[in-house]
Amino acid sequence: MKHYLLLFFFVLLSCKKENPELNTASDNKMINLRYEVLNDLLLNKDSQFAGPETCCIYQISPEEAFFHTENEEPDWPMGINTVYSPDFPAEDSVFFKNENKDLINFKLNKDKIGRSLFFVSQEELDQIKKPDADFWTEFSKKYPNKCIRRFSVPFFNKDRSKCIVRLSVSCGPLDGSGYMAVYQKINGRWKEVRILNEWIS
Repeated sequence: MKHYLLLFFFVLLSCKKENPELNTASDNKMINLRYEVLNDLLLNKDSQFAGPETCCIYQISPEEAFFHTENEEPDWPMGINTVYSPDFPAEDSVFFKNENKDLINFKLNKDKIGRSLFFVSQEELDQIKKPDADFWTEFSKKYPNKCIRRFSVPFFNKDRSKCIVRLSVSCGPLDGSGYMAVYQKINGRWKEVRILNEWIS
């Protein structure tokens, strides 16, 4: 009987040891995939900017994704807001919730970006804000003649064949634009395949 008990506990311990390794491998794969998309966008999408290394400071941060049906009236919280679609179906809502939880832990590793750009965190931008001063006035003092170029961390569908990214550029209180789009890997590169919404100020 003792031998059976020992064997049972050995199997339990073996299972516990394997799970973290599987999770780590999966997490690393997802992390690498996110940086793959970001590098493709920073290399190809930002070719439209004259001297992106000098015109902008870059911010890359996660944004929570909210999905709804076409008949629902969303309350439009901050983040990625869009309707369910064949690529992001309602039946995968549990996966999307887990994806949101995973994104909370994302911290930009600048060494994984294959381009020499200047990055700031949201925390650094928040420190510029002052109760008695305009944000853009203070921003221009700290970063003269610069715009803020923002990318959200790619949010993937269940099979990781497509992702959603929000992109924007802001150069002042009434000088900004952006949009949200779906990207798909085509011929080895992540390409924009559908624009979900656009805005301008």
